[in-house]
Amino acid sequence: MQREAKPVRTPADAAVTDGASPHQSDSGSVRALEQRLAEAMAQQSAISEILRVISASPSDVQPVLQAVAEHTARLCRSPYARVLVIDGDVLQCKADYAADGGVPLPVVPTVLRRTSISGRAVIDGTTVHHADILPLLDGEYPDARRNADTHQPLTTPSASRPSNEPLP
Repeated sequence: MQREAKPVRTPADAAVTDGASPHQSDSGSVRALEQRLAEAMAQQSAISEILRVISASPSDVQPVLQAVAEHTARLCRSPYARVLVIDGDVLQCKADYAADGGVPLPVVPTVLRRTSISGRAVIDGTTVHHADILPLLDGEYPDARRNADTHQPLTTPSASRPSNEPLP
């Protein structure tokens, strides 16, 4: 007794019989993979450039911080980026970059507390992002008003305060 083998219907077969190209269903995933690859290559390029700056300036941190600000803005497709450094209980702007080549707005030193966006990111040790900060300036982030030159802030700490230090 012999069984007749039934043909296996693949997604490509289904696309052809449904009138679509066999590769049409894969084109979306190919585009997504290409996008991820392009982003990974941009990140690797930025890291390489920052490492080059570090090796060229082993005793001067300023060019390194400037390179970090520049590449952060480019990778995030942001009009500007800043590098803030903890100085006691204050966050000081040590580097900034404006994608349009202009001079970024000055940043007032910010007391390190949860009522500023950057302060909250450092204290909580997590990224803080809001789609629109304006409604939060009077309540949750009153200290952010002085430096509120964007409506969509994204703040990511590279390090947080040691857990044995008191919070402001």
